[in-house]
Amino acid sequence: MKVLFFSGFLLFFSVSIFAQTDDILNKESKSDKIEKARKLLLDAVIESNLTEIEELRNYLLDLEDQNYAVLYLGEKWLLNFWLTDYEKILKDVEDFDASLSEPGGVQVYPDEDFLFAKLQEQSYMKKELLIAQIEVADLSEEEMDFLIIHFSNLLQSRTSFSITQDLLNSKTNLFLEKYENSKYEDYLRKFVRYEFEPSDWGFSFEFFSGYGIFTGNLSNDFTNSIPMGIAFDVFYKNYVLFLRNYIGLHRTKMPIQFQDGTWRDDSQARFFLPEASIGYLLLNSESFRAMPFVGIAASSISPTEHDKDRIEEYDNVGIDFKTTYTFGLNADILFPTGRTRMISSNEESNFFLRIRYSYNIPQFEDRFSGNFHSITVGVGGFGRSLKRAY
Repeated sequence: MKVLFFSGFLLFFSVSIFAQTDDILNKESKSDKIEKARKLLLDAVIESNLTEIEELRNYLLDLEDQNYAVLYLGEKWLLNFWLTDYEKILKDVEDFDASLSEPGGVQVYPDEDFLFAKLQEQSYMKKELLIAQIEVADLSEEEMDFLIIHFSNLLQSRTSFSITQDLLNSKTNLFLEKYENSKYEDYLRKFVRYEFEPSDWGFSFEFFSGYGIFTGNLSNDFTNSIPMGIAFDVFYKNYVLFLRNYIGLHRTKMPIQFQDGTWRDDSQARFFLPEASIGYLLLNSESFRAMPFVGIAASSISPTEHDKDRIEEYDNVGIDFKTTYTFGLNADILFPTGRTRMISSNEESNFFLRIRYSYNIPQFEDRFSGNFHSITVGVGGFGRSLKRAY
């Protein structure tokens, strides 16, 4: 009897548990309600049924709480444009916090579906009507102008070819000029206008050759030269630091007597001119750049290492490095780089052909007095990162 009673109790208990579980599983959760309402709202949007759109939007918003989000912000805004609830849009923008506008907080957001995509598509098809509704609404001129820009920005997508970022930038700039210190300025600058401007810093390199001419006593001792060299430039705003290494290939014209040796005539000579100068970006267009400069260098004239190895006394001839003052002009002819990048993936860059004239004043002793003219032609590349303009 006890066994029979115990078996009956277990059977009754099991049936009760299963019945309760079945009731729980059949219960409609808040997530299910949100998903179902969003599907119905999607149908109403496709059918352009404003009555159902308003009812379903309000129903969804009643379901929203600190745990569940029912609409993404872009969806709310487009629905409010359809329903002419402009005050809600303006209030949202004034209180807008980007960190709270998308999933990532404690709220559970709906699964991705086609609601926003269809809202965008249908809004784009009806954009003339929806903009006309804004223009006749009881709004200030500033509010009306802002809402049209805001609405256009929400429509920007791969399929809305007539709404480009350049168009939005242009409309935003006109708005900011028209309404100084607007309460919508910060939102437009951060979330609508995407313009870029060059950063303060830029860099370039150059390989060059050309022709060098000595004057004074130097011209009596040495021939003119064919140089070779490399340069690196550092740009900061409109100022440029030129770092150059010039090596001139000369020959001696006559024997040159030094205290411990004689530098024979028609011997190879190397003119070294490392330079650091400061320039200013005087002219800067898409195809041309002009930069006058002034700086300081060091000059020396010496035999080649090859000749020093062959002729022992050449270790004691030559002109040691002396301070040299320099000034002149760089003229750059600019060419686009195409897909080639110099310093970053988002930059202002170009190749250039540089024609450079410099006048150099070495501080050699009197017996080697004279100056140096240099004309070089170089090729190089320039790059400056672009930054988002506020």
